[in-house]
Amino acid sequence: MTGTENHMDYDTTELLAVALEAALGAAKLVRTRREELVTSGALARTTETKSSDVDPVTVVDKESEAYITHTLTELRPDDGIVGEEGTSLDSHSGVRWIVDPIDGTVNFLYGIPQYAISIAAAAGDDLLAAVVINVATGRTFIARKGEGAFVESDEEWHQLTCAPQQPDSVSHALVATGFSYTPEWRAQQATIITELLPQVRDIRRMGSAALDLCALAEGTVNAYYEHGIHPWDYAAGALIAAEAGAYVQHPGLSASGKDGELTAAAAPGVWEEFREALASAGAFEPLR
Repeated sequence: MTGTENHMDYDTTELLAVALEAALGAAKLVRTRREELVTSGALARTTETKSSDVDPVTVVDKESEAYITHTLTELRPDDGIVGEEGTSLDSHSGVRWIVDPIDGTVNFLYGIPQYAISIAAAAGDDLLAAVVINVATGRTFIARKGEGAFVESDEEWHQLTCAPQQPDSVSHALVATGFSYTPEWRAQQATIITELLPQVRDIRRMGSAALDLCALAEGTVNAYYEHGIHPWDYAAGALIAAEAGAYVQHPGLSASGKDGELTAAAAPGVWEEFREALASAGAFEPLR
């Protein structure tokens, strides 16, 4: 999805540097606080629920968002911020930060090493800069509009190009997805995946939309789709995947996950066929 704002009006190098500073600090905080809470046996006691009784939020989610918000407002006081845990600040600069303080909270709770800090800068619907950090592994993904996507490995930055696995048929595509916390939506998602699964190589459900999109960017999956996720779930990952060469479709940066709409992305060689497979499975209809 392409925005209409002129990203050349903004210094994307600065925006990326700010995002990276905030994300690295938040990742350190989340790692430290999880270790403290696990050691003290307090992790479960500091967990609440949100949209349903299986949709968790922890004290660390809130602390991470507070840290990110403080860092962004210190460095860019005129920018707006929207965060998963309730932060909402108006923008006076035209730039708005879209923040997920822990994407993959269930994985965070269970100790599955697949949860992330996700921060994106945008002007309107135009994504300008993005950082996603896998907190457990430290793997860091970055992108700037028009400048490519990169991952840090062995203290060096490597450009991402949806490689090494780029099948030319959707039947050989490894597809990542996720599921709602709402039972009624899960039932609809089960119907869709039943139709889609025979058409693809296999399905992976890893628990973080941001990291799923980064996996597409580096070629460890070939396609991704999910319904009913929020802009903070997909904003940063969408830019990283797109700058790596993937085709990305999402509902927009002002959308609500409550609308049940589809976010989808795929490597260039399978995008059109993947769209056809999603359509045949009824995936382009919003969940109701």
